[in-house]
Amino acid sequence: MNTRVLIMALIFVTGIFITSCEKDEDVAKPVINSIEYGSGHDNPNSHSAHVGGDMHIEAVIEAEGKIDNIKIEIHPEGEHEHEEEHEHEREHEHEAWEYDSTYTEFSGLKNTTFHKHILIGDHAEPGHYHFHFVVTDMEGNQASFEDELEIMEEESNIEISNLSINNDEHDVSKANGSFDISFDASVTHGTLDKYSIEVHNHPESGNEEDEVKLIDNEFTEGFNGLNSASASQTISIDDSAPLGEYHVEIVVLDSEGNEKVVSGHIDLIE
Repeated sequence: MNTRVLIMALIFVTGIFITSCEKDEDVAKPVINSIEYGSGHDNPNSHSAHVGGDMHIEAVIEAEGKIDNIKIEIHPEGEHEHEEEHEHEREHEHEAWEYDSTYTEFSGLKNTTFHKHILIGDHAEPGHYHFHFVVTDMEGNQASFEDELEIMEEESNIEISNLSINNDEHDVSKANGSFDISFDASVTHGTLDKYSIEVHNHPESGNEEDEVKLIDNEFTEGFNGLNSASASQTISIDDSAPLGEYHVEIVVLDSEGNEKVVSGHIDLIE
């Protein structure tokens, strides 16, 4: 009888020891050390963006259990400016807009700087939105950040239309050696001044200093001093450029210092 009690006691103590060890070996949850989001070019942490505009998101992340995926979700907060009973009176210039995307290119990294640009819908309803940023590691642990995002009416004096990046084909063959970007621009008053084009990749390290830029130039010829103009540039691809996703950002400025930003992306393939 005493032997049986002793064995049971040993099993119980051993179980406690194993459980304690398992707890000691638990992987810490991911940590979002800093995050900024906003209209991008001039005010990257404004917590606001414009209809049809570019929104910048950057976060510094540590994940002992290695990153599995990063999820961004944006959805309306409550009722917006137009009440439902007046829905039939609207001219459909605005519509419900949401964003929901999961990024996996950072999978397997312990430390990274997440840096992305997303486009707000051209007809997004102005108002207050919820912004959710969630990091999940390979152990299933999560870290999250949520806050308010205000989407405002577009106020730019500049209109950009007919944007074409590689003829709207996201896949760009490195073997071709180049691709084209073109667009039309106009102003309601004043004149156009200049435009810039930047195309950079998203390095696996997540560090901005490791970015590879295919182009980062300003242009004025055939543009400066005009009320409307067409722009077209051929972007060369260096043989050493790594494959993967590249962010495209086009900034147009007018004579009064106003600017309009549009963006897109390409996927550089063999």
